[in-house]
Amino acid sequence: EFSNLHPGPVQMSWDVPGCLEVHRKFELPEDGMELMIELVSGGTIYGYVRDEETRQPIAGARVSDDFGSDDDYDLYNVCVTDESGYYTLSGITPDQDDAEPSYGQVSVQAPGYQRMQPALTVPESSPKQRLDIALRRTEMLPLRGRVIDEAGRGVPDAAVSFDLWWQSEIALR
Repeated sequence: EFSNLHPGPVQMSWDVPGCLEVHRKFELPEDGMELMIELVSGGTIYGYVRDEETRQPIAGARVSDDFGSDDDYDLYNVCVTDESGYYTLSGITPDQDDAEPSYGQVSVQAPGYQRMQPALTVPESSPKQRLDIALRRTEMLPLRGRVIDEAGRGVPDAAVSFDLWWQSEIALR
């Protein structure tokens, strides 16, 4: 039981080992509410991440998913490959209707390689799926610049970020 909450928008999270981690957004009414939390075990994807050219394993690659994400529930998982390039990502939201599968996306990234984002479905009838991924080496290029204001003066402590989403290519093996 939570007390001393104010009415209005609320975001709540729960994480139970072996179940989907869930973040839920909702509107808390003035008279409070009772919330039922249903734990879901989810599916599993597993496999190896390798260098596309040499077929050598890539240790330390980050594998994550965005299966089942929408405005009210964000379901995601992250793991890192071991020294043999092997990963297991559990807690994937399985499709409830195998005839009309909804697809999720896996994101695989490692330093010195292009990020891959293959689409995948994990049907409820087969909640464990193997997905081996080959990453393509990419040249690491420097990017230099500065942030300035309208008068052309440097802006100290400015934060700059970018995403190379357009370079994602799928190479499944």
